[in-house]
Amino acid sequence: MKFSLKNKSLLLTLLVIIIVGVSTAFYSISMGKKNLLYSFNEDVKNITHMVSQSISNDLYFYDIYSMRIHLNLMETNPEILNISVADTSDNIILRMGTKDINSTKLFAEVQKQVFLNKKYISISNGQRLFVGEPVILADDTMLGYLFIVFSLDRIYNIQKQTTESILLITLFILILAAIFAYYFSSIIGNLITDVANVAHNIGKGNFKARIKSKRKDELGELIKSINQMAQNLQSTTVSKNYIDNIIQSMPNALFVINKDSTIEKANKTSLKLTGYDETELVGNSIEKIFPKYPIMDFLQNRPNDKLETTIFTKDNKDIEVSIFSSYMHEKNKPKAYICIVRDITERKKYEETIQKSELRYHTLFNLLPYGGEVLDRNGIIINCSPNSAKMLGYKTEEMIGKSIADFIDKESKRIFKEKWPNVINGERQNAELTMLCKNGDQRHVLRAAQPIHDKSGDIVAILTLNMDITDQKRIEDEKRALEHQLVNIQKLESIGKLSGGIAHDFNNILTAILGYCELSLNKIDKSNPLFKNLIEIKKGSERASNLTKQLLAFSRKQLIQPKIINLNDVIIGMQEMLQKLIGEDIIIEYHLHKDLPLIKADTNQIEQILMNLILNSRDTLNDQKRFDINKKIILETNYQYLDTTFTESHMESNEGPHVLLAVTDNGIGMSKDVAERIFEPFFTTKEVDQGTGLGMSTVYGIVKQNNGSIYVYSEQELGTTIKIFWPYKKADKTTERQKITSGSTIHGTGNILLVEDDHEVRQFAKDALIFLGYDVTDAENGFEALKYLSDPEYKFDLVLSDVVMPGIGGAELYQKMRDMNINIPIIFSSGYTDKTIIIEGLAEKDFIFLAKPYTIQLLSEKIWGIIGKKEVD
Repeated sequence: MKFSLKNKSLLLTLLVIIIVGVSTAFYSISMGKKNLLYSFNEDVKNITHMVSQSISNDLYFYDIYSMRIHLNLMETNPEILNISVADTSDNIILRMGTKDINSTKLFAEVQKQVFLNKKYISISNGQRLFVGEPVILADDTMLGYLFIVFSLDRIYNIQKQTTESILLITLFILILAAIFAYYFSSIIGNLITDVANVAHNIGKGNFKARIKSKRKDELGELIKSINQMAQNLQSTTVSKNYIDNIIQSMPNALFVINKDSTIEKANKTSLKLTGYDETELVGNSIEKIFPKYPIMDFLQNRPNDKLETTIFTKDNKDIEVSIFSSYMHEKNKPKAYICIVRDITERKKYEETIQKSELRYHTLFNLLPYGGEVLDRNGIIINCSPNSAKMLGYKTEEMIGKSIADFIDKESKRIFKEKWPNVINGERQNAELTMLCKNGDQRHVLRAAQPIHDKSGDIVAILTLNMDITDQKRIEDEKRALEHQLVNIQKLESIGKLSGGIAHDFNNILTAILGYCELSLNKIDKSNPLFKNLIEIKKGSERASNLTKQLLAFSRKQLIQPKIINLNDVIIGMQEMLQKLIGEDIIIEYHLHKDLPLIKADTNQIEQILMNLILNSRDTLNDQKRFDINKKIILETNYQYLDTTFTESHMESNEGPHVLLAVTDNGIGMSKDVAERIFEPFFTTKEVDQGTGLGMSTVYGIVKQNNGSIYVYSEQELGTTIKIFWPYKKADKTTERQKITSGSTIHGTGNILLVEDDHEVRQFAKDALIFLGYDVTDAENGFEALKYLSDPEYKFDLVLSDVVMPGIGGAELYQKMRDMNINIPIIFSSGYTDKTIIIEGLAEKDFIFLAKPYTIQLLSEKIWGIIGKKEVD
């Protein structure tokens, strides 16, 4: 097919038009997309930076409300989906926007990059643009982070619309070129040129470019579409008016100041704050409202910093304000300074009111006569009065921040947990709790807990008041103990009177029986079968007579013949007989004091006491099921002065010098209940026909008849000690030792560690040692004692330790001290009279033994024998 020149020209023209149109279309699409995104990203970056600066003052003061107002304005932008603000701990403190952000992973990646790099970051997934920027001061002090999610839907819709329009234009051009080829040069050519130029300008980002045409045909519609596309692209940029609206609606005053200190812009809040109108501020120096402070030095030298000062208003008033500085930059150099001003007059008044209120509260709280704490709803101590801390031996700062449960014992914690829910529900609660002191002591405290409400009625704290009732409870406990002793004494006295009456009447009956029995025996022949029966009747009556003698001994009504005797002589005279009574498998050890004072006693009664005590020890040793111990009885004599302290706690004792007789065994021991009834007549733990139950009651009666006192000390599976204190007069026998036992005490100085598990004994010993002049640290068991011994802050001259304690006893404590190379002297104290029964197996025997019960005078002598000797040396 042959083409004419016209056709070739037309085809060539059409080909050129197609090439130019398609190339222009694709070039315009590519450049338009690139420049559109670049322009949008720059606008987003500027918006983000401006928002960061606008909320920095709010973030610095943690003013969430003001921050929310600022961000509400930004949220009106339809392309902003979500705005978040985080603090320096990376915790989101404000999130606005209910629109779906579509990709939480990319949002998290932006957060991560901003937190790590501390700079502006933007990431796009094709649909959303995720940006983040740190909010910082000029000195690089980090205030927090700003995150904004922008929608790219509109941008990409515009790009799509632009692409479709350009392709449509190209298509139309091709179609028109084919149809109207003849008219290409004169009619269509110019129009295509205009379209190409506009497309080219749009590709370069010039969205103001338009095609001028009044055509109303299809080409006119095409031109109109292209112009509308350019208009849509232009509307996607953030206008100056939009930013100005944000500035004008800010709740804080904002000034834009140039390098010459001239105010270029002031928002409505700044006009309201200063009282000037816009014409009086704009164009004038900023120093006009800051006459008392070099404001330009602050803006130039302390960017992104804050300051509290005063401004001078039009009506000559000084207003307290806080100022935050920033600047607008161009090529990393300040172009203008931004000064954000906030009125803090009301805040200052509120702070002053709070300070006065807190001063009154602390003054009243610290002057409380009782202890007190303020707790939060979790029981944590918010505040603690000096009296409360002093009561427990702490400083107030040592208690604040800790749970109140850390300062009460296990049982009190149970009570606390039961009552605490009622307190935090608004009820006032009272409870008696045992509180733990820093030094290990316990204080009994009556506590009242009262909820504290705020203005809205919510419980914000708990106020507790503490009354120390430790001394009151100790007096009550001592009273109960004395009452218990009195009841036992009265019970034994009543039983004694009853026993004496029965024995007296029964003796009369036995007299008649024995008399008639003897008369009958004298009148009847021995061959008579009744003679043998009368003999048995006589034997039974004599046995009954022995029982009445024991009852009379208990009731203190038997006939005695006292004389001056040496207790040691009586014991030595009975040694052979006593050994035969107990058998060869039991050892009797004698610890008899060489210079024992003489006593006034009936020898037969002393022998009766020794027989009953030794036989009781024999029986308890034979009941012992252990085969790894040597059965042993210790018989000890000594002298002891019972002082007022001793007699006040032992109602049956009398003050003065006494001879001690103690019998100790390592048998099965007794329970507390059995020990309390041991002196009752006919009470026995033996099987039927194995005993009358009158042995110990007889001993008790004899001791009380001679104005003495008797006490039992026993531990199950460990053994028993019976102690008898027999009174004597100084005139009976004088020795050098008696000069010391006249009741005098020896005072001294030094640090003593007291280890005793019994609370009453520990308190008595502590008071006694303090009375004697010593510094005392007390521990209730071996574990606590080892803590003190291993602490270099504590230096001890002597350890006074009980022997039988739960956990680590005295013997184990002694051994651990030697293992730790702690060579502090130790005094062991026990109710047993012989140290070898309790402390067997130790290689060393260099300790001193103090038998319970002991007096202050005897305690002072034992300690002086160690500490006093050191001082003399």
